[in-house]
Amino acid sequence: MSIVGAGYIDGKIQPLNQTSVTDKDGNAIVGSTNESVISDSRGTNRLLSESLDLTFRLPDKETVTLATGLSNIHSLLRLPNGWVVGITNVTATTSKFIRWKNPYTALSTYDYITFADDGFHYEAFKIVYIPSKDKVYAIFNHANRVTVSEINYLTDPMTVTSPDVISDTTQGTSGWGSMCVTDTHLFVFTNASPTIAVKFLISDWSRVTSATLTGLNMGHAADFDGTSIFVTGSSNPGWIADVNPTDLTFTSQAFASGYNAATDDFALLPDRIIVGIETNLGVYLDIAKSNLAITIKRLNLTTTICYGMFTFGKFVICLLNTSPGTIVFIDVMTDEVYYCVLASGENSVNEFATDGQIMFVTCYLNPAKIIRLTLPNLLLAASQHNKKRLPVSNYDWSQCEYEQVTIDTGNSAAFTPVSLASDGNYDNADASGVATMRRVGISLEASTGSKYVAFSGKIYNSTWNWTVGGLIYVSETAGTLTQTLGAPPAVDSVITPIGIALSADVMELIPNLLLATHLGT
Repeated sequence: MSIVGAGYIDGKIQPLNQTSVTDKDGNAIVGSTNESVISDSRGTNRLLSESLDLTFRLPDKETVTLATGLSNIHSLLRLPNGWVVGITNVTATTSKFIRWKNPYTALSTYDYITFADDGFHYEAFKIVYIPSKDKVYAIFNHANRVTVSEINYLTDPMTVTSPDVISDTTQGTSGWGSMCVTDTHLFVFTNASPTIAVKFLISDWSRVTSATLTGLNMGHAADFDGTSIFVTGSSNPGWIADVNPTDLTFTSQAFASGYNAATDDFALLPDRIIVGIETNLGVYLDIAKSNLAITIKRLNLTTTICYGMFTFGKFVICLLNTSPGTIVFIDVMTDEVYYCVLASGENSVNEFATDGQIMFVTCYLNPAKIIRLTLPNLLLAASQHNKKRLPVSNYDWSQCEYEQVTIDTGNSAAFTPVSLASDGNYDNADASGVATMRRVGISLEASTGSKYVAFSGKIYNSTWNWTVGGLIYVSETAGTLTQTLGAPPAVDSVITPIGIALSADVMELIPNLLLATHLGT
């Protein structure tokens, strides 16, 4: 790469053919030629910048711990002028609005304002920018009032418009309400049960109308794609709704049982929505805009809580509440998953802002941390062929090829052998006969319905206790595995092994279409 500098043009960093340039404030930026290299699913090394159109370098990373009292940032924005702003969220504590005027080269320089300590400005949940106003707006957690404040972020010092632009007690409850904006209106979705949608006119902040989203509790995130408003809920299970911004009519789809608490940020793509789950499932939901059909996809990382999903070039970013924090890069075209782990102490990464090339993330800590990342070193977690690439000993089902199939009966626990039935779905495998031993796989989830099943590769299960090197068979007791054949096996029973024990808790599943049966003595 010959381009090693960057300049500030039209509100964003742009590559330039020089090695030392200045930003919009006249500060020198010096780049370097080193690049982060990742390996794709075919083992080919690629520069991450090839995916991001990123051909310059700031320092790879800068981390700043904020001052005491600036804790738990819950929303982060990069504004059109290049500034970054965030807002704090601390239980029963007045929120603070923080401004970084030069986040690219002076991340440690910031200022902030504190909202009125009147009980209505606690625990800010979200901030949005409205271009027509050139101001930032914040919504707060209050049991009996929808409160939205207007922040004049361009003034020195910053100010908050008084009184609040929205102070609405009509609906009775706001709670952890979220909001989004169109060109003309601001919409609030309350964290009540059921969720209430409230529409306000931006020009004069008058209340236009409201609607109850019957059956949909605890609204948690909302965004507008130019046509529809998509809303998710933090209830158990979660849900997604497609809301008409004109009249607030809606269609909705509930998540499957156990898929609880949708994240308060989701990634809005041209044809789908990518939603995270704030429970320890290690999954994300790929949802079609056209009909809200939900596909469950695996991160292929240790199960953990997701704190938010965001767009970044060709990737969707997933932030994981790990210690230290983990940033996951999902290529939604190939389902390849990459990740980087932050440094010790950079825990609970939760908010994200970007200019499309450089990312800013925050850690939900007391005090909070903010991190600027240019090109992190990435590791491959899953390829487009759905193969695990991580150490077997650390993960429940590593280094295996798997598919999402329909299981009709049985499968009372994960790691149950299942086989292909005549209807194209799967039931418990049973070595008593050939008919229940076709295309045997090992279930990776319990119960019936759409489930992930491994069909080859190494599988780890901490409850197994195999004899190392011993062959593994499907038992004549449906849905169980064994290393011991019957003495003698029953007539017509299948005696072909399906795998071998690599350790006490790891088996290698080896597909075999040639089934040997016991013909008797």
